[in-house]
Amino acid sequence: MKKQNLFGLTVTGMFLITAMTACGSEENLGSTETANQIQKEEAVALSGNNDKKVPLVKLPDGITPIQAESVPNQEVASLIIDSLEIPEEDWKNTKYYYNYVDLNEDGKDEIFVMVTGPYTSGTGGSMALYLTGEKGNLTVAQKFTVVNEPVIISNEVENGYHVLVIPYNYLGKQIYSVLKYQNGAYPNTPNGQEIENLDGITGTAIIANDRSAEADNGIEWMNLKDN
Repeated sequence: MKKQNLFGLTVTGMFLITAMTACGSEENLGSTETANQIQKEEAVALSGNNDKKVPLVKLPDGITPIQAESVPNQEVASLIIDSLEIPEEDWKNTKYYYNYVDLNEDGKDEIFVMVTGPYTSGTGGSMALYLTGEKGNLTVAQKFTVVNEPVIISNEVENGYHVLVIPYNYLGKQIYSVLKYQNGAYPNTPNGQEIENLDGITGTAIIANDRSAEADNGIEWMNLKDN
């Protein structure tokens, strides 16, 4: 499956759908059934064109939601286990959600992965990793705590890296922590730079799966034992 490139690229799947549709007859294109199918295919393309079609969270205009990758990644899973020291008995109950990103706009894929489960999650949120390097030689560039989805990659850039906006709950209220890259790293936990809503924020929201809706639809996500 093709990696999702979140910045500066068009969604190739949507153009393929448009090209394929143009080959059909005018009669077929005019039918309600065909038109509905085209809309569904375009929605899938815009949401990442992954194998699992999952509900996405609703976000304000200007923020594009992208579902997490749906193919297990052995290298990512191994780094999660090693860097977070997750016992084997907890692998089955530990799920991970990841997306390819380019936070520093160097044209190379990085990976942001959120890890959920009894061993890595608490009332405030879950642990996450920012992975850099080439396939087969990934390394953990940074660990995060108290991360919730979706992780918003703002169009704003600070010190060469996109600003991250991460929701979390505080005293029963959802607020957003703004993480800016400074002194060679992002803050690894909510750091007091908070906003109450997403007004004026534009960008891309990764790991934008609506996990409550997934559970209602019986969608099982990959865990560390799947690899």
